[in-house]
Amino acid sequence: MATRYLYNTNGTYVAFLYGRNLFSPTSKWLGYISSGNRVHSPTGDFLGYLLDDDRVAKNTLEVPTIRLIPPIPPIPPIPPLPPLPRLPQLPLPSPWVDIFLHGVAPAPPTRTGPISADAHSVLNKMLYAYDKTPLGIVSLNKYDTNSIANRYGTFGSRYNSNSILNKYGTYGSDYSSLSPFNKYTSTPPFIESNTGTVYWVSANRWLRPRIDPDSILAVIGRSRDD
Repeated sequence: MATRYLYNTNGTYVAFLYGRNLFSPTSKWLGYISSGNRVHSPTGDFLGYLLDDDRVAKNTLEVPTIRLIPPIPPIPPIPPLPPLPRLPQLPLPSPWVDIFLHGVAPAPPTRTGPISADAHSVLNKMLYAYDKTPLGIVSLNKYDTNSIANRYGTFGSRYNSNSILNKYGTYGSDYSSLSPFNKYTSTPPFIESNTGTVYWVSANRWLRPRIDPDSILAVIGRSRDD
């Protein structure tokens, strides 16, 4: 069975396709392919499309699809020899995003575990939306273009569609199911801590494990009103 290597826009090898199943470079099962090029997570959630240039991309304006019944988990193959890096590719045009741009996102957490965590434990980690869209790095660096602390950057702007600081956006509204500030959502963003634990970032106090989004903003010196 042929192996197909997948890369992100930066030219980094991020996954490989073996049959219809997608694996990380260490053979962790990341999902599977349906209908030719539709990529799904192990739980059946739609992640994006496999492109001809070996990237996986998602249209952020596309209406979410119904979760599929997932297949039986495959037996992980022996990891293939890593390929040589590729030259960086042109960024995808908006509203498309490279879902592996910052590497392989961790799987969303289960609803069990410790009640909450200190926001300092996720410093310098990437925040991901439930749909796996990158939402910026929790960083004290106000000049990093990928930092939520950078009010002029993509993820720290009050006007960017991929910013949790945009009160009217998909990822920042009090009413969006994908926003950390929706007190009733069951699909908020998530983040992996520096100890490897994955937490929901949500104002919904019933989720476990959880970090309050306002505590993250306080640590990096931001608020929803600045």
